Amino acid sequence: MKKSGINGNNTFVNRTTYNRSRASRTHYKKSFALDIYRNPELDFTDIGLLTWLLSNSRTYIINKNRVMERSGLPEKKFLASWKKLLESGYLDKIPFQGGVEWVINEIPRR
Repeated sequence: MKKSGINGNNTFVNRTTYNRSRASRTHYKKSFALDIYRNPELDFTDIGLLTWLLSNSRTYIINKNRVMERSGLPEKKFLASWKKLLESGYLDKIPFQGGVEWVINEIPRR
């Protein structure tokens, strides 16, 4: 069952905001904060997912289901990793009428 979205036209719109470190703002595919790789709370799956999210251009809009399909991970593993990134402050979910804004933080918000 489809829910009515913005203006009742059955479409939902997601937004994505990328908060990058100063060094990687212009070279986002070449450089990430080393803190991501050195964070003991994150396992390889979490680091890989976050690295993939950060490697997209600033105009890429995140759709959680499509990211899950693209990752090739089992659903439980993907959702556990996504939840860990949310809890660690690397991802923020901001719902708004008609969609969700995903905020991806290269340096965790705490």
